[in-house]
Amino acid sequence: MSKPSARAALPVDPKEMIWNPSAEELRRLTEEMPNTRVTRHNNTNTQTRVDSRSKLSTYIATDTPERHDSQTISRAEYDRVAKVQDDYIRGCEMVLVDGFIGNDSDFRVAARLIIERSNANIAGMQKHLYYPATEEELRTFEPRLTIIYTPKLEMKGYPADRLIAVDLDNGVTRVFNSDYFGESKKGGLRMWNQMVYDRGGLALHAGSKVIPVGDQKRVGLIIGLSGTGKTTTTFTKQNNSSPVQDDFLALMPGGKIYRYGEWFALQRHSL
Repeated sequence: MSKPSARAALPVDPKEMIWNPSAEELRRLTEEMPNTRVTRHNNTNTQTRVDSRSKLSTYIATDTPERHDSQTISRAEYDRVAKVQDDYIRGCEMVLVDGFIGNDSDFRVAARLIIERSNANIAGMQKHLYYPATEEELRTFEPRLTIIYTPKLEMKGYPADRLIAVDLDNGVTRVFNSDYFGESKKGGLRMWNQMVYDRGGLALHAGSKVIPVGDQKRVGLIIGLSGTGKTTTTFTKQNNSSPVQDDFLALMPGGKIYRYGEWFALQRHSL
């Protein structure tokens, strides 16, 4: 377990914290969950209460709601629910996973997930999505984006007693009463999209692939609404093309493309 030397920087004060456990330790913690079974192929299968993202329970924290097309809560309300969560965490065992979104040295973003130990499966999946930090980097790790996740804590007064409170200004998302992994993945992606916009880029829900053209390689973007064939087109092999990614990417001034970061090592090309 690797933990930074400056623990005072941690935004919460849990009863116990498991710092950056190995994949093997996360597997063991996942197997301890009563809603997890091990398949005949030696994989874990966890049955969650929530099986999709909770858009109706997602709110952006802001005092200028007119600047957003999403549901919003005031900064004062965000501070209130944050205190409720922080007080709850003081009695909890939590798991912390650090890593990077993206692997390009010019564009990678330090990210952190903090979640209840009793939902370690989410930490295990998130660990696979983050690019790993070295031992030296972990000792001085300062996340730019943080997700604080309490699946067992209800937030009364919100749809389904569930809340995803998003603080884009400070790069923090707080999740209440959802054990669905998509809130962790989308939480980081949503805040990453804001960073792309702040840097002058455009975040696109798109696939991308490398297409040989003569003796050069060019990047093609596959953009469209959900269900219109982006994934199918991305993974086809016409003209000896190869997939780069199939989720979100950042199109930056000058034509540089950065992907959000999962599955493929190929990171950046020019249009």
